[in-house]
Order: sequence, then C-alpha cells, then structure tokens
Amino acid sequence: MFLMELYKNPGAVLEFEQSKMYLKENQNKEVKDIAFVECKKKCEGAKSCPPSVLVNYAKNDREFLIRQIEILAPHIIFCCGTGDSRGAIYNAYGTIYKGEEINEIIRIKQFSCHKHKNKLVIYFRHPSYIIGAKNEKMYFDKLYELIKKGNVYENFDWNSNAN
Repeated sequence: MFLMELYKNPGAVLEFEQSKMYLKENQNKEVKDIAFVECKKKCEGAKSCPPSVLVNYAKNDREFLIRQIEILAPHIIFCCGTGDSRGAIYNAYGTIYKGEEINEIIRIKQFSCHKHKNKLVIYFRHPSYIIGAKNEKMYFDKLYELIKKGNVYENFDWNSNAN
C-alpha cells in the first residue's frame, strides 16, 4: 500500500513504523486493490520449492497465468521468493512472458525493479520471510530505496490505458 502512496506523492517520506502501524490499523478492512496470483506447484505447503519445478509450472501454466494477470490488470507485480527461489521467480516471470521486452530500471544486490509493458515488476523477498523477522525494517528500507533511488515511477504512465 505504501508503494501506491509513493506513486501518488513522489516527495513523500515514509517511515517503517508508520507503514507498519498503517497496515496493522487497516488489516481487517476490505482491500480491493490487492490480489494474489500464485504459480501452482506440487511442493505447496513446503518451506521451499526447487527452482526447476517452479519454472516448469510457469511454463506449463503459462496461458492460464497470463490470463489471470490480464484480468487483474495490475500496475505493480511482486515476484516474491525466498532463498534460491528468487532466481526461479525471475526466470518464471520471464518464462511466462517469453520473447517480450522486460527492462531493468534498478537493481540493488538481489532486489530489482523492471518495466514490462506499463507494469512495475518488483523482484523481492517473500512477505512470509520478512514479516516478523528481526531484520524486517532492513527489508522495508531496501524496498523503499529501490523505489526512491531508482525514480521508478517516472517510468510509468498509469493514467493511460496502456498495459
């Protein structure tokens, strides 16, 4: 949610504790602007999934996943993984949209922002890995740095119908 606040108000300075409080206060409210699409895999419920399995499922379910994303028509797509699966998530997204141009905007270590059509694609840690972790603030700061340092939103025109 803080990502859209930064888009609406690029000069905003958001602090970790403010964002955490906002989420806590609004966790039970109806949220219409957030949806989840997950690559179905046979290692569901396990702590991890071999990268090759994830990429194969993306390949096999390609048309289905593209259709889900088209229906949702998001401005921002989070590709989230933990450990070795982060690379697989990146490869899975590239597999789904094989042959299409996906441009990197900024990379800070293993985290990055990309432009695909008129969508912001963010490769980051999975929320289940971050939330409640002792370094939770560090991950918030990394995401914030990606968005602000990369002037990410200057790359998008979300007032148009371009996808």
